[in-house]
Amino acid sequence: MTTLLIDGDIVAFQAAAATEVPTKWDDDLWTLHAYESEGQALIKKKLAAMLKQTGCEHFKFYLTGKENFRYDVLESYKGNRKDTRKPMTLKPLKQWMIDEYQAVLREPFEADDLLGIRGSDGNDTIIASEDKDLKTIPCKFFNPAHPDDGVVTISEADADIFFFTQVLTGDAVDNYKGCPKVGPVKAQQILHKASLNTTDLHLRNVAIWEAIVATFEKAGLTEDDALTQARCARILRYEDLADDGSIILWNPPVSNLL
Repeated sequence: MTTLLIDGDIVAFQAAAATEVPTKWDDDLWTLHAYESEGQALIKKKLAAMLKQTGCEHFKFYLTGKENFRYDVLESYKGNRKDTRKPMTLKPLKQWMIDEYQAVLREPFEADDLLGIRGSDGNDTIIASEDKDLKTIPCKFFNPAHPDDGVVTISEADADIFFFTQVLTGDAVDNYKGCPKVGPVKAQQILHKASLNTTDLHLRNVAIWEAIVATFEKAGLTEDDALTQARCARILRYEDLADDGSIILWNPPVSNLL
């Protein structure tokens, strides 16, 4: 039976935000309130829709906790969110998802990483998320924001290309910068040119990494700078987890000829 792996962070945030109600009491006083029960009902509604749209009967929610291994990779990672107010029922709704649905929250992983690990472990699963970062995972993928697209299969080759694109362009939402003055179009040109000389996936990735390093160096940066961006961009896959459950930080591919 196929298991639907759901990005609980997005579901909880949307439910919490959608159920906040601003109220004006007089000419001067405004308050904001929310009923947790309305958020719970909205989560149940979203869950039922996703199960119906994907044809799944089994599911698992995944959530992000407070700790994050990427803070040790780049201190400013997601630092742009510190002063952003979160919906008032977000925390209790996440706890409700843990109590009601046994949602998985495991420090120091983000929900994306838990989804990526489980979604690439070879079992029959579908990742459900609106987050584009999950396109860096070779998996079966469903975007609830675009249900008409159905379930799509992301190959390892396509997942790697999306990952390398993120290394070059960065991600403003997560506050890692990528390579200066490299946007999506230029990144695509760089990756395409580096991919021309081989159809072997590993050798292609070796060539791509060399091109990425050259692009960073041309911008006055180093391979270490590129590696930092890569480790921020890398959503963990099953292969990035050691037997003891510890995280294996991403390392560049090395030519088999060495």
